[in-house]
Amino acid sequence: MRTRRDAVRWQHGPLALPALAVASLIALNAAGTTVAQASDLGDPRTAFAIIPAEPHRSDLAIALGATSDAVRERQATLVASRAALARARAGVSVVAQVAPGLEFERDLADPASTGAWETDIDVSLDATYRRDTVAILRARLAVATAEARLRDQLRDDLQRALLALSAERLDARALTAAHAEADSARQAVIVAQQDGATEQELLPMRLAAELASVALERAQVEALTAVEARERLGLSDSVPFTSALLTDGPVTLADLSPAALRSTYVTVPTPERHSQATTLSLQFDIATAHANASAFSVLREIELYGAYENAGFEVESRVAMVTGVPLVGAGLSWTNGEDDVGFTVGLGATVRFTDSTNRDAAAATQAVDDARAAYAAFLDAQVDAELTARRAAELDYDEFGLLRLQQQLAEDELAAALAGGASEREIQRLTTVVRRSLDATERAWQRYVRSLVRYLGIVDATWRADVLEER
Repeated sequence: MRTRRDAVRWQHGPLALPALAVASLIALNAAGTTVAQASDLGDPRTAFAIIPAEPHRSDLAIALGATSDAVRERQATLVASRAALARARAGVSVVAQVAPGLEFERDLADPASTGAWETDIDVSLDATYRRDTVAILRARLAVATAEARLRDQLRDDLQRALLALSAERLDARALTAAHAEADSARQAVIVAQQDGATEQELLPMRLAAELASVALERAQVEALTAVEARERLGLSDSVPFTSALLTDGPVTLADLSPAALRSTYVTVPTPERHSQATTLSLQFDIATAHANASAFSVLREIELYGAYENAGFEVESRVAMVTGVPLVGAGLSWTNGEDDVGFTVGLGATVRFTDSTNRDAAAATQAVDDARAAYAAFLDAQVDAELTARRAAELDYDEFGLLRLQQQLAEDELAAALAGGASEREIQRLTTVVRRSLDATERAWQRYVRSLVRYLGIVDATWRADVLEER
């Protein structure tokens, strides 16, 4: 497995002989290092199953426990779209209406008529059931879209949260280093003054101290910005949320690999159940329903209706097919001042021809073919897209793991030097190596987070319920 060239170099040489590098450092501190527990270091990746996953495992728990305003908004949209789907499936609508009126009426042909005010009140209650297949499909499409947008937002929040936590660690280390540099520069000026240095000799040292102070202020601003970014994302300092899979038992670097996350923490649908496939399938169903209803662009409506009226009350009902949608309706109404008694039974239809009737039918048929082709094209491309994204995530994971192993070895070497009473200069050098290794590991983690979240998005992964549940 190959990684980028800049990711496969050790602080003291290339990774061309990893076993030799690992063995030489283990020999220095075989009893006290984590890497020494590996049974086979022919491939340094063997140690991934031993090295602890902290702090990145805690980052994952914190990030999954945070909820942004955008997520809440999309959750509300999903709830509303599901309610609309339930109404569309029910197909029942009820309308109550009251229409009062007041008018002045006078018969001008009658000289004796002085006119009078009259009131009209119409009260009605209508109930209708319709089985609108297209409306149901559109409501299902709205739900699928809302679900996909929510998953996208959750993945986006996860990436932003993980990157924010990582950036905060980088900025905190940079701030510590800037403090040390500034203190060292100021101390150098004080020592030089005590040794009787001239103003000309002190000038470059004072400039270096001022530059170090500016760098310190910049690091303070960046560290504060990182903290504010974390707060805006709703990330706490600890893990307030406990997940069975994230807290039970030790978690190692190997548990953060794409394969481990996929098998343990997330659910990955088949390409046919991918949200994009669901959307395309529903669009195909809608196009098919429109094509099947082409005949009703000519026969717009056909209905059988009946009504009975007595003393201002009227009961009516109808069974109809309106633009291909079957419906059954009934209504009850009352109008004051009416005393007719009678019933009505009828059969009606509406037929319409236009100059675009044939073109519309042909366009509906073409839309079905286009929708079918789009669905098939997605399925054909999805497998390759998933493999490509997974390979990229695995490469970035390998780079992160190797740099994390390099960090561990640097820390072990520093510990061995401290225990062996190495010189101050050697300790300082090894401390710098460790700090740079920490930063390199952190940046590799950020690259892995981006490629991992992209992979999870391409496969439309969702976090398992037992990962997200609180105890």
